[in-house]
Amino acid sequence: MFVINLKRNDVLLKTGCISFISMKSTNNDGFAIRTNVNISPKTKIRFTDTEWNGNHFGFDENDIMWITGDKIIHAGSIINFTNLNSTASVSVGTISGSMRLSKENDAIFAYLGNKRMPNIFLAAIANNELGFGTLINTGLFNGETAITFQKEQ
Repeated sequence: MFVINLKRNDVLLKTGCISFISMKSTNNDGFAIRTNVNISPKTKIRFTDTEWNGNHFGFDENDIMWITGDKIIHAGSIINFTNLNSTASVSVGTISGSMRLSKENDAIFAYLGNKRMPNIFLAAIANNELGFGTLINTGLFNGETAITFQKEQ
């Protein structure tokens, strides 16, 4: 018999473990997330602004990889991602890659898995519902784990 020992604070991430709380697509592109569970050290989470077609992401936009760092990130933490369209930075951990967000019809997906084929969708945000492409086969629901905000007039 095999026994797998997880550290006491290890959490298997699933849909809703993080929430997007902002998305900025002017000047220094960025976004912020809130952690809804403790996130284990050295966790890798991907973010992309590429549309989902129901089976995979397209190849026409960009993505970043966030590695959470050496310490547990506690539930309720706010993580800021800034300057995504130039020298990207994050308030906790490290990121690689870049992302240029559009002022209209863009979305960001957070997920686990490889670059174009997620294993688990964690959350999404869009400045127009069309930015998602579709939410089919993501397990995300607009107004819950995927949010759409409208620009101010």
